[in-house]
Amino acid sequence: RLRGQIGAMLELGAGFQPDLSGRDNVFLNGTLMGFTHKEIDKRFDEIVAFAELEQFIDTQVKYYSSGMYIRLGFATAVSFDPDILLVDEVLAVGDERFQAKCLDRIHEMQGDGCTILFVSHAVDMIRRICDGAAVLHEGKKVMEGPPGEAIRAFREVMRGVDDELAAAADAALAEEGESEGQEEAPAGQSESEPKLRSTGGRLVALRGVSVHFDAEKEREYLLPGEGLEVMVDYEVKEPVDDAVFGMAIHNRRGDLLFASDTEILGLPTALPVGPGRVSFRIDAVPLLDGTYDLTLGIRNGDGGAIYDWREGEDRFSVMNPTKSLGEVFFPLQGDIKIGASQ
Repeated sequence: RLRGQIGAMLELGAGFQPDLSGRDNVFLNGTLMGFTHKEIDKRFDEIVAFAELEQFIDTQVKYYSSGMYIRLGFATAVSFDPDILLVDEVLAVGDERFQAKCLDRIHEMQGDGCTILFVSHAVDMIRRICDGAAVLHEGKKVMEGPPGEAIRAFREVMRGVDDELAAAADAALAEEGESEGQEEAPAGQSESEPKLRSTGGRLVALRGVSVHFDAEKEREYLLPGEGLEVMVDYEVKEPVDDAVFGMAIHNRRGDLLFASDTEILGLPTALPVGPGRVSFRIDAVPLLDGTYDLTLGIRNGDGGAIYDWREGEDRFSVMNPTKSLGEVFFPLQGDIKIGASQ
């Protein structure tokens, strides 16, 4: 059921005619969205200003750079104040400054009561924008709930897909190995088992995560600037030569504060069969009051497979004993010299 005017950003600049000027394309797109020439003309200056294309608005868009094309497409799509806005991944395009400008505009529209349906695999963007989320797999809804819970379910679905792909690959390789063995095995000689090559979700598994403070054991929180160590225990079922362990820290609003992995840290990624442990250490946690969620994961080197993932299960707290405000801890010092002019 649909109630209200709908706008869409399925692809920025979709429907632009390259031989027309930016001005003509704004009026063409506005008309296709159901607005009159007078209504488009009323918003025209606002669209051009947002896109920052005052000097090029009468140039044919086929001469626009990709950035100019994207800016005009976004400005046109959001300028007519739809009641419902459909967005498909497009907020991930453009330079950093333009992305920030787009997000500000999206938040402004949300504040004005616009309903936004945002389709994306960018989980951190979903955390920043959405009040609720639904996870779809093969056209069916897996779950619906708060963004954090939905993202966790999304990770579980992705891990399940990797498991299915791994099982299918194993079966295909086994079948191929059997057929090759039948062709090559000499008469009277027993066939050897084919050496299978596996990739995917079950090669490396997380066994547990423990969080350790440098502070006294009886304290269940850190003070700003104290050390923190996160230990990740894992189990390897078959040798892996490209495993990457990652860690991310989010605040309770879901904002990403920090993310890194063993590849960025320059640590070796070849893992033999058996148990192991990876430790991530922060010598001085630069945070003030709050509880912070940890996300731990294992993927392969090119990011094509998620071996295992753990989200929403581990966290740590920081207590600020001072009256300093904010979320980030700066070891600030001050000095006052009475009567000094310099």
